[in-house]
Amino acid sequence: MGAAEEKAIFHLVLIGTMGFLLTVIFIIMLYTRYRNTLLKERLKTEELKHHYQLDLLRSNIQTQERERMRFSRDLHDEVGAVLSMLKMNLIQLNKSGCYSDEQRNYLVSLEELTIAALNSSRRISHELIPPALETFGLIHVMEGQASILQQGGIDMTLHYEAFERVPALVELGIYRILMELINNTIKHANAKSIAITFQLINSALHIRYCDDGRGFQTTEPAKGLGIKNIESRVAVLNGSVSFTTQHTTGMAVTIILPVKEMQNSHHTENIPRV
Repeated sequence: MGAAEEKAIFHLVLIGTMGFLLTVIFIIMLYTRYRNTLLKERLKTEELKHHYQLDLLRSNIQTQERERMRFSRDLHDEVGAVLSMLKMNLIQLNKSGCYSDEQRNYLVSLEELTIAALNSSRRISHELIPPALETFGLIHVMEGQASILQQGGIDMTLHYEAFERVPALVELGIYRILMELINNTIKHANAKSIAITFQLINSALHIRYCDDGRGFQTTEPAKGLGIKNIESRVAVLNGSVSFTTQHTTGMAVTIILPVKEMQNSHHTENIPRV
């Protein structure tokens, strides 16, 4: 075999090898592109699924708020009105002077029970949808809660500087979260004090909730209904929540909510009306 033939064979082998390598590289590129496309589609699907779940959760919470509003209105307008009429009738009966001392004492007891029931119905109605929330804002309502807790032996302090109002539905969501935490403290922590801090840091609202009661025995709280409700409401507000707890030093909860995202169309509506 001559030198020219060997050179031609070498060129053919070289061209074949390069063609094979180019084919392999092309296949690898196609496979990588295919994998990237699948990954993008999967991420897009997961994102859509996440948005769908959030929309569904948001819709469920808004439905709950409408039901709370309806029940609050019925409790205030109907049950409250009946109790008020009953109280007035009992007062008139007691003033009539047609009864013995024993019967009059019985009427007084009935009147006191009616007044207690009327006050309870008003309190429950206001807790379902606090009427001052949309008008005066979250801080005003929480200051009112602090006064109520003070009567029960729990000292609650609020710390805030230049706190700006956020959309009504956001304030309602924050109010529900804080009330869930307060109820948890009252029921389980045996605490004497609660501190709530509001801070605006890097365009995000940071809310810090602390109590000095009996914390969880583990570093993470048990995922009961209350904790799940808190996490769900924070998720609807596109925020994050973390729990820090020790069995002997109480619980601390940090909630971070993006202020700019609060201004979007999902949260700028008013509190649901019936």
